[in-house]
Amino acid sequence: MLDSHILPPEIWCMVWQDMSFDDRVSATHVSRYWRHVARSCPRLWTHLQFYSTVHHVECECAICGPYELDTRAIWKQPGKTNYQLVLNALPLSGSLPVHLDVHVSPFYSDHGLLEDFGMDIQNSDSGAADRLASLQVVFDDPDTLMWLLSGLGSLPSLTSLITRAVTSEAIRFSHVRAWRNNAIHLPSLRTLVLDNMRWQCPDRQWPIHLPSLEYLTCPLTDPDEVVRVLDACPALKTLLIVVPSEDQDEHFEPDWMLDGPTLARLARIPSVHVIGVSDFETEKWAIRNFGSIPDRPDFVLHYLPNAVPLHSNRLLAEMRDITAFSLTRAYNSSVTVLAIQNSQGIRRRILFGPAHLGNLCPTRIIFGPNSTQLTTLHLSAPFAFLITDRLPHLTSLVVEIVAETDLAAFKVPMNTLVPALQSLCIVNIGPTYRLGVRAEVLAAVLVSLCGVVALKEVTLKGVALYGDMRFLQGRVQRMIF
Repeated sequence: MLDSHILPPEIWCMVWQDMSFDDRVSATHVSRYWRHVARSCPRLWTHLQFYSTVHHVECECAICGPYELDTRAIWKQPGKTNYQLVLNALPLSGSLPVHLDVHVSPFYSDHGLLEDFGMDIQNSDSGAADRLASLQVVFDDPDTLMWLLSGLGSLPSLTSLITRAVTSEAIRFSHVRAWRNNAIHLPSLRTLVLDNMRWQCPDRQWPIHLPSLEYLTCPLTDPDEVVRVLDACPALKTLLIVVPSEDQDEHFEPDWMLDGPTLARLARIPSVHVIGVSDFETEKWAIRNFGSIPDRPDFVLHYLPNAVPLHSNRLLAEMRDITAFSLTRAYNSSVTVLAIQNSQGIRRRILFGPAHLGNLCPTRIIFGPNSTQLTTLHLSAPFAFLITDRLPHLTSLVVEIVAETDLAAFKVPMNTLVPALQSLCIVNIGPTYRLGVRAEVLAAVLVSLCGVVALKEVTLKGVALYGDMRFLQGRVQRMIF
């Protein structure tokens, strides 16, 4: 390791900074010089990963076997954790903000260990709890967050808390909550994602207050829960509501309706998404409670792939003065996205399985009485067939492609249908970083759209143009790559 002294410490820190936490720790064991350099660089210890696979003392999984009080009293729980390693690394971050990733398994893990870990961070002389800026919790045990926060208590600088369930068994929302009590102080929290857990169990009377929260994802299974969220989050700007399946919450019945005062408070949230619409009943419930505010800037209905959109046409028909229409499908995805926006900037989006496109009647929207001022059209190339009638005010067309052959959809003449077109944007959404498109193919598209008139502007995103560029002479005034 004599050659390691050739590089200054700053370079070594840059090399190690992108490594995983375990690899950074391993670097400190290579030589005394590396250990000194690594421990003297606070930036290396601002992103830490805690894990625990320690089983609960009463766990009865295949590894632990049946629970027997007499034998468990002297029994060592299986599993490992880097608990002490993370605590030792926290002071090395100096005064910098700390970002902590937590991974916990199995399904029934050691809750006392999680609470103690949180308490040790809170009581650390390094002030780590006051510097914790983001927390990501990936769990098998659905009670992980509750016990971890119970130990942490106050996190004055935390701005992001994201959970992700990776469970070996089905989780029922009615059995899981995010908060153990109201002794949680998160004054700066702006983003919160609660995966596979309810906001708070109905039998809990201690309210949580998150004054800075702007983005929330969680299930809302009854009107009282909606009220509790509105009470707790006065600054909320984006609300994503997850519809629970029958396996997740056997008590959820989508037959309730929010009262007038609650709907009025809900109307103040600019963006609301409902995710996991599964059938006729949940669709009606979602639209009635969360999609009935006509002047909300953004509302999204996300159907499960096999769910049939039946009532979303009514939601789209309520939009007036539509100026933008979008119908796209991501590469290698089973989700189709239909979006409309009006002259006031109000937007509605429907995400659904491609087999149900006919239920939404997109041509009725594009050429309907509410779209006479349509100026922007955004389509995946396979949907170009929807341009069947005249769009006299259309000035901008965006086309998403995966392969050059997708542009064959524009072989037929369309110039009389889009006489005011000024700009064309072709976007590569395929797996290749740069998609090759021949100049003569692009020229054929321009002839289809504009005839003999030169288009003002063509923008290519993720597309590499090649071949004889003379095909484009006189076809376009400005090219943007």
